Amino acid sequence: MGSLSESTTERTTIGDLNKRFGVDIGTGQAAPVTITSLADDLQSVTPGALFIVGRGVHVSDELITAAADRGAYAVLLPTSMRSRFGSSDPDIPLLFGDLSSEDLSSLAAQMAGYPANQLAIFAVCGNGSAGAAEALADLLHVLGNPVGLISNGNSYSLERDLVFSYPIGGLQVESMLFGAMEDGATSVVIDASDDTLLPGSLAGVSIDVCGLTNLMGGESGRTTHALMVSSLERYSPQISENTHATGRTSDSDEIAHENLPGTGERDLSMGIAMVMQAGIRKNGIRNALRVVRDFT
Repeated sequence: MGSLSESTTERTTIGDLNKRFGVDIGTGQAAPVTITSLADDLQSVTPGALFIVGRGVHVSDELITAAADRGAYAVLLPTSMRSRFGSSDPDIPLLFGDLSSEDLSSLAAQMAGYPANQLAIFAVCGNGSAGAAEALADLLHVLGNPVGLISNGNSYSLERDLVFSYPIGGLQVESMLFGAMEDGATSVVIDASDDTLLPGSLAGVSIDVCGLTNLMGGESGRTTHALMVSSLERYSPQISENTHATGRTSDSDEIAHENLPGTGERDLSMGIAMVMQAGIRKNGIRNALRVVRDFT
């Protein structure tokens, strides 16, 4: 649970929530009110926030008052609570709607100005994805790319460590991507696993390169694409004809073995295969790794 705050660039009003998601906004008097942040727990509410109350949360007049006291501009409740709170007269507007996790991720991406579109996004799927994601982030850094990483227990943006309660949802993902972009990152690596991400958390994220740790040699391009789609489907990212998918290759294995034989070799090979899909030439990778090896 968390928030998207201090990182919104696109104006979003309560009326927009009605038009886009069919949220019940009552009489419509609150339609012009601009929402400046999103929060899905009370402690994350900041002035201007839309406080989104999820299913299973105990809702009371005291909770709504506390959100108002923290500066929330509106509270979004599940439609099942309309009969209980629909006729109340709180200090802030009460909205009713059942936004899916994909809806919330898309809304967060819109409010943040779609930061993924300004970054090279690498997603790693399959067994051992966390280790491969960390190896890829290290490799991108070696190649001169300011990089961020979203991975269970080890997320960062350049030199700034990020603390989350994992797995994280779309609000936290978009907040991290926006922050990484503001920090000057050009690439972000995402460990696409259930340890790191909640379902639907990548609905506002377009993937550039997907690494498949479970991909065996010899698969066709169609099989590779199908495996990528099925591996990422749970997180609902945007996959286009420009999204590249790869597993380890004989070339990446060879370069990895030259530089890191033994433990860590497979993770490095996965990272090498992914940056090669991004257009980095083998000689450039070899030279960068050789410089690092010579200084260690």
